[in-house]
Amino acid sequence: MITATAPKAPEVPETQFTHTLVYRWTPRWLDAPREGVADQLRAVLADHPTVTVRGVYSTAGLRPDADVAFWLLAEDVAAIQAVAADLRRTTFGRCCDLAHAFLGVAHRPEYVGDHYASFQLGKSPLRYLCLYPFVRTPEWYLLPHTERGRILREHGLMGREFPEIQTNNVQAFGLGDWEWLLAFECDRPERFTALIRHLRAAEARKWTQSETPFIVGRRVDALEEAVAGLG
Repeated sequence: MITATAPKAPEVPETQFTHTLVYRWTPRWLDAPREGVADQLRAVLADHPTVTVRGVYSTAGLRPDADVAFWLLAEDVAAIQAVAADLRRTTFGRCCDLAHAFLGVAHRPEYVGDHYASFQLGKSPLRYLCLYPFVRTPEWYLLPHTERGRILREHGLMGREFPEIQTNNVQAFGLGDWEWLLAFECDRPERFTALIRHLRAAEARKWTQSETPFIVGRRVDALEEAVAGLG
């Protein structure tokens, strides 16, 4: 007789921070020197070895307050702050405003044992990112723990009907204006629409209070692409 064993948890840091910095174009860019802008950004990102760059995304033209996004991972908030400060000193940082900042922390799964963020599992990033923060209603946290677990397991099973989409669900309590951050990754952005519409029918939806803004971006292969999107 073969006895089934639970899958071994991956070797992940006890605490890992994720931060997405979203910048918007300003008219200051019109008079800025363009030469070397991408090189400045490349130097900043290379100068912080304890920070992993999950991706740099062009969000140009997809919403009025977003043009470039940087998705950073680190075990220390101070390291992320250092990157943000150095970005501000570049030509890019002086000519673009920081429109959104999404700081979260990835812990071990609370309800579904294998529901780790894709970046915790070491999965490679995909071409498109769909990121949004959300807040649950106060009534959600008054439900019994077992009931919340049942509801979220159903939600998770519905999401697994879209295996081409990678999920990154992290906590943000006390780190910003939201409770959770959810980042989907996929190679075809229309699949985001299919997944999110499908999840509207989940029971967990009844306890969603807010879930905006949505940030969608295309992961660039070179920083020159992101800079070119600024015009």
